[in-house]
Amino acid sequence: MIIIKLSGGLGNQLFQLAFGLEMSRESEFNLKLDTEELLYDPLRKYALDVLPIDLVKAKKHEIIKIKKGTFKDMILNLLSYSRNYYAQPMIKEKSFNFDSNFSFFRTDSVYYEGYWQSEKYFKNSKHQIRSLFQKIDRSKRIEYFLGSNEDYMLISMHYRRGDYAENLETTKYHGMPDSKYYSKALQYISERQNNLKVLVFSDDKDWVTKSVKLPITFEIIEGLEDIEELILMSHCKHNIIANSTFSWWGAWLNENPEKIVIAPKRWFANEEMEAQTQDLIPETWIRM
Repeated sequence: MIIIKLSGGLGNQLFQLAFGLEMSRESEFNLKLDTEELLYDPLRKYALDVLPIDLVKAKKHEIIKIKKGTFKDMILNLLSYSRNYYAQPMIKEKSFNFDSNFSFFRTDSVYYEGYWQSEKYFKNSKHQIRSLFQKIDRSKRIEYFLGSNEDYMLISMHYRRGDYAENLETTKYHGMPDSKYYSKALQYISERQNNLKVLVFSDDKDWVTKSVKLPITFEIIEGLEDIEELILMSHCKHNIIANSTFSWWGAWLNENPEKIVIAPKRWFANEEMEAQTQDLIPETWIRM
């Protein structure tokens, strides 16, 4: 059995699920999810029930058993001269960077805790993950947006604000791309594509309505659920993302072979975390 701890919003949970699916595929063990932290998070909730997949939530006694360790684990620990000779029941992500030495620990039950924010962690499960979204029926609202804009080359542009803008400490930690980033990114795509229209996504509709002015046709997306916004982003031809795992997934799920994805050069305002982002952005994406 593999248990993956979930935390954060939909974007973070998708990274954790993708990592769990890869570990389950590699080990052929059943995957379960630890959702306990989300029960006490006033800002986040379990968000994966929108996916067409049977996901099992781990029971409290299963989580406790792994965290405490089994008698067998303790004996192996005592007998081993090196930690490499026994399987650890709990694995915590060492840093935000991709761990190139990471491998599945073969033991009866493993508990994983981390963010696992690199596609390198689920490179062998990417088709399975993308197929989940292909199985989701597009709502009438998504069909309307796509149908009414079929004559345009659509670009998704995401502004992540919410707690990034409202909480000073969060702003100092995460930071937010400025207007120069979005202008530069839009100019880059405009120089290479014609007949463009921007679909603007944000968790702060009032702010974007008042503040966002673009030199080409654009529309602010309103009235959609998170999963609908994610699917609509993925059906745009190109993507300009924020320093947000939400729009990261919108761009990653975009299967246009000629897509241009632009991401902020700086993902974190915090220097220590920023130094750990080299594996976060896929190699074919452009950072500016």
